[in-house]
Amino acid sequence: MDKTLKNIRQFLFDLDGTVFLGDKIIDGAKDVFEEIKRQNKNFAFVTNNSSKTAGEYFEKLKGMGIELEQSGIITSNMVAIDHLKENFCGKRVYLFATENVKKEYIKSGINVTEDYKNCDVSVLTYNTSANYKDLCNFVFSINNGSFYVATHIDINCPSILGNIPDIGSFIELIYTSTKKRPQKFFGKPEKVMGEFIQKLFNLSSDKIAMTGDRLYTDMEFALNSGFKSILVLSGETKKEMITKKYDLVIDSIKCLMEL
Repeated sequence: MDKTLKNIRQFLFDLDGTVFLGDKIIDGAKDVFEEIKRQNKNFAFVTNNSSKTAGEYFEKLKGMGIELEQSGIITSNMVAIDHLKENFCGKRVYLFATENVKKEYIKSGINVTEDYKNCDVSVLTYNTSANYKDLCNFVFSINNGSFYVATHIDINCPSILGNIPDIGSFIELIYTSTKKRPQKFFGKPEKVMGEFIQKLFNLSSDKIAMTGDRLYTDMEFALNSGFKSILVLSGETKKEMITKKYDLVIDSIKCLMEL
C-alpha cells in the first residue's frame, strides 16, 4: 500500500457508497480487506446510518462474503448509547427509531420510554419504518422541552436508484414545525465518534485511516479526528466537488490494492 499508510494499524471504512451500494458490494472490496489482514493490520466499518443495528450490518456484510467480527462494526447509535449512559444515566429517552434499533438501546441499558409527553431526551435516528403518527409524536416530545439529539447529519442516503432522504432531511422537516434543531450529534464528522473509536481500539489518531465517499461526513470526520483521509469517488462525491486536500483520492476501494 501507499507509504502514506505505512504506519496505519486500523483502517476504517464507511459502508454506503464505499463498500456497497444497496445490496451490491463494490468490486474489489473483499480483496482489500484480505490484503489488510495479510499485512497484520485491522479494519472496521463505521457508518452513520442508524436505521439498522450493528448485528444487522454484520449479517449483511457476512452475506456479501466479508469475513469479520461483529465488534468490527461501529454505528452512530453505538456512540449515542455511550453518550447517553455517561451523561443521561437513568433518564427517560424517547426514540424515533426502528423496532430493532429500539431493542438495541434497551438491551444496552437505556431507559427507553414510549411516553413522548414525559421524556428527558429525544433521540432522532434514521427511522426507515416511521409513519406520520411517529413523526408527530417525536415533534410533541421536542416541544415538551426534552433535550433533542440526533445520531448524524447526513441529508441523503445513497442507493442504486439514487439518493433517498436521510436524517438530515428529517431534521429540516422537524425544524419547520418546531423551530428547533438537535443540540448534539454523534456520528461522522463529530469528534465524539473519533474519540469513541480511539478509546475502543486504544490507538492514537495517527495510527488510524478513514476511507469514505462523502465530503461533509467521512472526510470532515477524518480531518476533525486527526485520522488519515482516503476519499473514494464511488459514491456521492465527484472530482469537481473537492475543495480540500486529503491524503488520498481514489476512484474506489479497489484502488487501495494498486497503491
